[in-house]
Amino acid sequence: MNRHALAIVLTIALVAGTGFAAEPREHQLTIVVLGRDGKPAGDHRLFLAGYDTGAEQTPSDPSGRVRITTPRGRYYLHATIESGERTDRVTAPWLAVHRDTTITLDARTTGPIDVTVPHRGAKLFNGVIGGDMITRTGVPRVIIPGLPLQDFARVGTAQVGPDAPAGRFVGSMQVTLAKPDPDGGFLDSPYSYTLAWFTPGRPYTGSRAVGREQLAEVRTSHRPLGGHTRADKLALAAHSRQPQARIPFGAPLPVRLPGVRTEYYTTTGVEWMIGLEPEFDPQNPPSWAQQAVARRYEAGQRYSETWNGGGVFGPSLPPADPPGYAKAGPNGLSIRVPMHGTAPDVMGFITADRALTAVRHNGLEVCISDRAGSCYAEGAPRPGVYRMSTEVEQSQTPFSPKIVATWTFRYDGGDTTVALPIQVIRFDPADRLNITVQRNPGAAHAAVVDSHVEVSYDDGVTWQHELTKPHDGWVSLRGRVVDSAGNTAELTVIRAYRASSV
Repeated sequence: MNRHALAIVLTIALVAGTGFAAEPREHQLTIVVLGRDGKPAGDHRLFLAGYDTGAEQTPSDPSGRVRITTPRGRYYLHATIESGERTDRVTAPWLAVHRDTTITLDARTTGPIDVTVPHRGAKLFNGVIGGDMITRTGVPRVIIPGLPLQDFARVGTAQVGPDAPAGRFVGSMQVTLAKPDPDGGFLDSPYSYTLAWFTPGRPYTGSRAVGREQLAEVRTSHRPLGGHTRADKLALAAHSRQPQARIPFGAPLPVRLPGVRTEYYTTTGVEWMIGLEPEFDPQNPPSWAQQAVARRYEAGQRYSETWNGGGVFGPSLPPADPPGYAKAGPNGLSIRVPMHGTAPDVMGFITADRALTAVRHNGLEVCISDRAGSCYAEGAPRPGVYRMSTEVEQSQTPFSPKIVATWTFRYDGGDTTVALPIQVIRFDPADRLNITVQRNPGAAHAAVVDSHVEVSYDDGVTWQHELTKPHDGWVSLRGRVVDSAGNTAELTVIRAYRASSV
């Protein structure tokens, strides 16, 4: 054997003997789905998603045996298995595919799902079991398809295989229970339970009995608006420590306007997005809406809330991901300030009879629109001081029929999109001459260095600095603030409240 041939033999031997041969990048994954009778289940829905890529697949085979070729890595997998009126979900939250792999998802392994609450007459209105994957790709969140709940007795869940890391997967379940009306609806239920749990690393499984000491009790009043006598109220939970994990969908619980209801909420690791709008009408879009953002409660505590009132209707900037409600950058300038919120954490919208918004730079018009608090301009805005003004009139509620707001702010230009330093004035519902100031989320910090508030008893014809209390009549409010960077905000609310209601 010559030296060249010997070198080839030695090279082959070394590669084979030391494991230098490249491992396959793809493997065959075989999924066996079994029904409650132990036989292959043809009526199933599979969902497979990769933690490394975020790629989703929904393979299926009526034989109950599914084979796919997939890149090596870690996966989330579940099977939703139908057996008559029964639905079972079996989940593998941290499936390793590092070689050809076979996994069995068996409906017989599932356990019951149930929730009991202090009110024995409470029945399940609706619910959903879901989850969220946190990936390492440009798709930071993969939403697990939700499993709707209409009857606890017809659903079961199970886990196979190991837990996922708590920071990579969060299971969830949310349910709403209330007292049925004689006709089977829930419009006049005197109470409701809106309960959510998040299970980091694991899919939601099992049953729970909930005591009042574990819940927040919220005495809620719903005021009429726009002539509507019914409304839809929807609460969706998010994980307070992993905000990417949230409930994917839900059905709104009907409420009567006006009306009162005692609402109970879970509190541990949960923050709530709660919205109220007119009863759904397929022929007409909603003419108003109120939405609380990231509302938190404490277990064992009692609260009182008024919807469609309770505070002054006016601009608000609830918590939001930067650049928040006003931004500027190479692609343009965009401002959208909610103009009819009733609390700092509430975004409010009321259809306007008339609205006008304009943004100017050095006296020149940048954009103008007929939408309250909103304006958009394409193209990179020039650095400098801007002035935005908005005026909105509405007749759906006698409160705040006219709101006028003006902002001045500086934009320094640049190659990235930034949050603009706008701020809004919120009048205190207990003492209207006290104000709070909300800044656009993500904007550079600047402290308020000057502020003042004025009051009017003649719809803004005359103004004064001192608050007197007539026996009856409308009160209008006007305020102005300046921050340490020189940005300003001015707000006038005509008929902010009635003096007799204070």
